[in-house]
Amino acid sequence: MLPLLYPHGLSTLDFAPALEQLLGSGQGLSAPTVARLTAQWQDEAKAVAARDLSQVEFVYLWVDGKSAGCSSKSSARSPSSLMSERTRDGLAAARARGRVGGPKLKLRPRQAELARQMYEIDEQGHNKFTVAQIAAEFGVSRPTIYRYLD
Repeated sequence: MLPLLYPHGLSTLDFAPALEQLLGSGQGLSAPTVARLTAQWQDEAKAVAARDLSQVEFVYLWVDGKSAGCSSKSSARSPSSLMSERTRDGLAAARARGRVGGPKLKLRPRQAELARQMYEIDEQGHNKFTVAQIAAEFGVSRPTIYRYLD
């Protein structure tokens, strides 16, 4: 709703065109009613604009017809640093509950140990099994086996 009303009066604090867009021109609002509402909204807009926000830290978002952006009161607490901090806090809380991040392991520890044993060198100096054979045995890719062999 606001994006539609903004170019019709809200951007200039001229609320009569915005009211007309919102309510339609045939809604029967008298000129004194429009004048009263406009004066009230202009006073509220001025009160909001006059607030002292020097002690308040917040992130805000602005959007208009041509651009969008995000900013914060202080550059030390940028939105990306707030998101990073919240992400770290969330991950720490998850670890405290016993959760670990990352993808599921392709091989369990016993399977990984067995894959290492299968790759060991025999008496003739050759690997007992090729990486492709080991991968086929466990149903995983060759790069997965290489990660477990390192």
